[in-house]
Amino acid sequence: VLPQEITVLGSAITFVVLLLWRIYLHPRLWLAFGTPQVLFVGNNSAIRSIAQSIQWRPLLGLSIAGYIVEPDTSVNGKVLGGFRDLRRVVKELTPERIIVGLTEASDQLLMKDLFELRLSGWSVEDAAPVYESIYGRMYSPGIKPYMVVFRDELSEKPASLALQSIYTNLVALAVVILTAPLLLIIGI
Repeated sequence: VLPQEITVLGSAITFVVLLLWRIYLHPRLWLAFGTPQVLFVGNNSAIRSIAQSIQWRPLLGLSIAGYIVEPDTSVNGKVLGGFRDLRRVVKELTPERIIVGLTEASDQLLMKDLFELRLSGWSVEDAAPVYESIYGRMYSPGIKPYMVVFRDELSEKPASLALQSIYTNLVALAVVILTAPLLLIIGI
């Protein structure tokens, strides 16, 4: 065990070094080597929030390559083409991540292209989980009412309830047995 003075000094030095690294060196390394590029497909509210967060928070370490959107869609960024141009844009830009935020997935050719890109090794992600990882909360517009009404993930399963009732009673019995001597001592 180290003396208290050495531990406090080491903690202080570590704090200062990590603070300087985070504030000064880390962003400069990103500028020197570049940040991973993100390509957005679609323009739902999750995509807009993620893009805004990337612009406002450079410590996320991401940069926006551009948007692939339907024709006549306005975005606050560079439009690289329509849904039919996805493969060409990915080949030209080679983004690290492709984040998809569509209001509805009705374009079969786009879905096929996204699926093939994912199978060929590209990182294709839905916007809702990315939103949740950046903001630390669920993307509520992504929850459809039918998902809540018709899914069984949140309902109790009879086997789990039976197992839970058995092990909770066993744990309670073990706690009572282990604390009985202490209760006797306190009572005396």
